[in-house]
Amino acid sequence: MLSETERTLILTAVDGELTPNETAAFRLLLGDSAEAVRYFDVVSRQAQQLRTLRKHPAPAGIAEHVIASISSGNGRSIERADLPRRYSNRLPYAVAASALVAVTAGSFWLASSERTKAVSQDVAKIVRPSNA
Repeated sequence: MLSETERTLILTAVDGELTPNETAAFRLLLGDSAEAVRYFDVVSRQAQQLRTLRKHPAPAGIAEHVIASISSGNGRSIERADLPRRYSNRLPYAVAASALVAVTAGSFWLASSERTKAVSQDVAKIVRPSNA
């Protein structure tokens, strides 16, 4: 698995912004890692696809409107509550594990309680009468 530094180096190479030292490190990385070569190929193709997309001009005056909104403080801030909640796909497993622990603990407590011992002794007397 590529490290964050290696991925950043590859992305910088795709952007064409490598320094001479970074170029040498990039070439060494591609020579040593097949995973780096695959990642570079994928990212290069994606960058090329993005470059071929048609560009749409922004509406006139949009920059001034954005700057004015930011300057006046009217820009809407993004709060944590505004972001969609994403539940972990592990949530059902956590609930099931919690239920299993609760049932196990309850069963253990019930089996080890004094009342259960007394009841089991009474049941033993009924099943095996003392006069037999």
